[in-house]
Amino acid sequence: MNLLHQIWIGIFVVGLCFYLYVDRQNDLIKLQIELPLLRKELRLLEEENRQLLFAIEEFENPLRIMQLRKDPRFNYLKEPHEDVIIILEESY
Repeated sequence: MNLLHQIWIGIFVVGLCFYLYVDRQNDLIKLQIELPLLRKELRLLEEENRQLLFAIEEFENPLRIMQLRKDPRFNYLKEPHEDVIIILEESY
């Protein structure tokens, strides 16, 4: 009787180990399937980020700001006096 119990326990332990191994492999395969989709999404986000950075740089371009200064909508804006300008230096 004792030998039969040991065989059943051994079969159970081996079956449990095999089940856990297969479950782990399934998790890895799910991640491998998701990885290309996530890479594609990352590329799209990086491209959108580059486009937005370009738009910001274009919007903040000093030449564009000088052109906007001549626009009649912004006639009320005046250049500041030199005594009002404060220049901050970078400190490291």
